[in-house]
Amino acid sequence: MTAVVRRRWRSVTAPRVLVFVTALVGLTLAGSPAARASAPAVCTAGPGVVSNVNTSCAGGGQYFEDSIAVNPLIPANLVAAVIVLSRTSTGVVPQIQPRFSFDGGVTWISSQVDYGTQPAVDPSIAFDAEGTAYLAATNNGTIVVDRSADGGVSWSPPVVVAAGHLGRRGGTFNDHPQLTATSDGDVLVTWIHDVFGAAQKLVTAPVQDAASVDGATTWSTARTISGTAAFCTGRQGGHACDQTFGNAVAVAGGRAVVTFQDTYDEAANANAALGRDKYLSVIVNPETGAVVAGPFLIGQA
Repeated sequence: MTAVVRRRWRSVTAPRVLVFVTALVGLTLAGSPAARASAPAVCTAGPGVVSNVNTSCAGGGQYFEDSIAVNPLIPANLVAAVIVLSRTSTGVVPQIQPRFSFDGGVTWISSQVDYGTQPAVDPSIAFDAEGTAYLAATNNGTIVVDRSADGGVSWSPPVVVAAGHLGRRGGTFNDHPQLTATSDGDVLVTWIHDVFGAAQKLVTAPVQDAASVDGATTWSTARTISGTAAFCTGRQGGHACDQTFGNAVAVAGGRAVVTFQDTYDEAANANAALGRDKYLSVIVNPETGAVVAGPFLIGQA
């Protein structure tokens, strides 16, 4: 777990743009306690409140890496989620805190997802065409997905998509899930599959995906989709595009386009692929997750 924690904080402090939805976190990230105290949580407000709404109704903690989605059947219904760093007697525990709104983001109410006692990070939210919401997360290195049929008011228990486990001699950590949903019950999630060896050093980090056609109840077997190409340098040699980070996915015209970053020359003793200098994409079938074409080079530094 040490290597993963170091990776996460390195990724935050490295040159990286973190986009925060102001309607979700408002002024709670202002820094000082005094600044936060000057922006009390607005959980019940009149129509005059239209921007910079602090929805931290539960209070406490620090917030980062949020996600938000709009219900296509009820546009005033929004669901959002954010990582909350809460200090406990055993240290800082990251958890995901979902919230929902039925008035276009003017007022918000917190809901709950049961991730147990393990850390939960990297929320990604999407609605399908029938108005069901889905929430993907990394739960201690395991990709899980919850669903909500009532606009984010309540959530089903997490369903495991891809299990991960880290021990003293290495293991896997599935990181940064990105979720998209299309027709009724069709859901696709992508993530970075970090594999660590001795001394928690990174062995490979390809992009993987899995698909569900029954509303996130069951999932296809995880598959690697980042592929190989002459412009990639494999972590262990060759041309595998397996030093990846920062994936994203979008669906259009019956195809899903997955983008990600890759590096050509990461240090041999690195614990994460953070020296990325290429921007790649692959096209996959959104109902199966199978690669249709790619990888393609979008750009290179």
